[in-house]
Amino acid sequence: MFFEALNGIAEKVMVNEGRVYGGGMHKLEPRELSNVPSPELLRSIMTFFLLQQRQRQDEY
Repeated sequence: MFFEALNGIAEKVMVNEGRVYGGGMHKLEPRELSNVPSPELLRSIMTFFLLQQRQRQDEY
């Protein structure tokens, strides 16, 4: 679940904190992830959990 929440973070934010290798491959190390602004992380995680909650309610 957490990885799905991380996928919701804007690509621009993630790319700005990571590094780019030859051929355009982007890589983000755990320490670099810690530099992602926490409001962006929190927004993504909250959105993910709210969507999960709505899906569960729709199932009932």
